[in-house]
Amino acid sequence: MTPSDESTSTAPRKVVPADPSGYTTDENGGDLYGHLGFRSPTGNVWCDMSPDGWAACMIGEHTWEMPDDGACELDFVAGFVQVGDDGVTQGYCGGDVPVMPGKVLPYGQSLSLGSVTCTSMESGVRCAFARPSYAFALSREKLEIS
Repeated sequence: MTPSDESTSTAPRKVVPADPSGYTTDENGGDLYGHLGFRSPTGNVWCDMSPDGWAACMIGEHTWEMPDDGACELDFVAGFVQVGDDGVTQGYCGGDVPVMPGKVLPYGQSLSLGSVTCTSMESGVRCAFARPSYAFALSREKLEIS
């Protein structure tokens, strides 16, 4: 590998934990009552992490489609994804945005609360529940569920 190859390497950066105390209020300084809230550096993804063992994220602009079975009598929010001990849920039936944006979580940093860890990456946001293992990765281009 030449020195110029090293400078353009796309090797993953090391993820470092962020201080959760900086993410306990929404973007207006309102208390999140034990939750952690953050948004991606682009502002396109914003997430809420609950002490009850789940994380939910909303995405503004995306090119992928979320399934809507038409059963929602309220507004169906297609850009909503949640992970917890019961797996990954796609979409939200409720009308109001259920996630309040918080402070920016820089790329390469993660937040953990209980069994859930969310990581901000240049490729999007990934949130995972530890046991059993469920996760989603959310970006403008795709939604991946594992």
